[in-house]
Amino acid sequence: MKLKFIIISLIFSSLNAFSQQLEIANWFGNKKSATVFTFDDWSPGQYSFLSTVATNKQLPFSVYVTIANAWQSDAYNKMSTMINAGCEIGNHTSSHPQLTNSSNLKLEIRDVYNELNRLLPNQKVTTLAYPFGDFNQRVIDSTKILHIAARTVDSSLNNWGYNFVKTNNDYYKIPTQEVNYFVGTKGMLKAINQGIENGGLVTLMYHSIYSFSSNVYDFWFDPIHIDTLNKMFDLALEKRTQTWVTTLSNAVKYHKEKNSATLNLISSTYALNTYQLTDTLSDNNMFNHPLTLNYTLGNDENIDSIVQKQKLTFTKSNGKITFNAIPDGGEIKMYKQSKPVGIADKTTLSTVNIYPNPGKGYAYIQSDAAFDSNVSIKIFDLQGLEITDFEIENVNTNTIKLKTNIEGLYFLKLSNLQSSEIYKIKFGE
Repeated sequence: MKLKFIIISLIFSSLNAFSQQLEIANWFGNKKSATVFTFDDWSPGQYSFLSTVATNKQLPFSVYVTIANAWQSDAYNKMSTMINAGCEIGNHTSSHPQLTNSSNLKLEIRDVYNELNRLLPNQKVTTLAYPFGDFNQRVIDSTKILHIAARTVDSSLNNWGYNFVKTNNDYYKIPTQEVNYFVGTKGMLKAINQGIENGGLVTLMYHSIYSFSSNVYDFWFDPIHIDTLNKMFDLALEKRTQTWVTTLSNAVKYHKEKNSATLNLISSTYALNTYQLTDTLSDNNMFNHPLTLNYTLGNDENIDSIVQKQKLTFTKSNGKITFNAIPDGGEIKMYKQSKPVGIADKTTLSTVNIYPNPGKGYAYIQSDAAFDSNVSIKIFDLQGLEITDFEIENVNTNTIKLKTNIEGLYFLKLSNLQSSEIYKIKFGE
């Protein structure tokens, strides 16, 4: 058998250096907080102004539709346009009643859910906004059947902490800052900054949008001028390096997944770390929002690729690798690439040469420095699993005689008491 060797010098790092270096970020993209713009009622000005904002500013938000207000013949086409621009359409009941006094919660909540999902096939409804912020446990129990969360109304808020959920019921009591003429830009910005400071979820609520230069006159409730709203949007966009501006559905999905997720290191070798990312949520079709993971690099360590069923993109900054992966989406395989070693970094095993001996299955490993009695050889496949199908037939002062019948690409680890070095080799034709 003819032996061919491709030699690449790599540094070896121990298992302990890679054991627990991967962590889940509190919010997507490593942002300090999450910010959600919400709009209630589906009033006449909302589509006219918000569809342009969603497209031009690439700013997502949640619009809560009262079915009785969706009287336009093309209302659902307009909603679909907003969904395609990254927005969320949510449930705001059929007739906007005080739900605690309603005798037919099925009609107001669950029938609207089914109607919206029937007419909006490009999105599944997941969240609800209580009309007037009115709810009790009976309303929560009805909402829970088909929704993952619900939004309330609060007139004054001064704490937007990350741990706003103590029990699952709290996802159906999400506090919300109403933004109107009196709260203004200053109040909105204060809420976003508090969220960044405290690491929580900031939910903002708006209603009618108007402009005197437009033929759409929307003064249904608590109207805000489009110029003021655009200024608020621009201020929020300036904060995007610190806060994740998203929909309520996405924010809740991420928060639920992160806080029910477990990240386990399955195996670690010098060439590959394998992790399992799981959560305790039963509906993987619903809860499949990617979580942001941060990996702290070891000394002289680099990452070649990361795979979870398919190759993942990642970034490197300040000694960390950042990427997104889906809980219960399959094993995460992190392929490591060690830093090449120069001759000056070597000790006894400097300038190693490997010579094949065609036709006999032998190789001669030679060094310009003498091997000592502690020299050892290990061979691993590209997944980092050790191979034992080889023999060391002889060790002379500067030469090791190696015999093996394996073929393909492997790693050869050559060690003594002073150093360990890895060579990528190819056996066979």
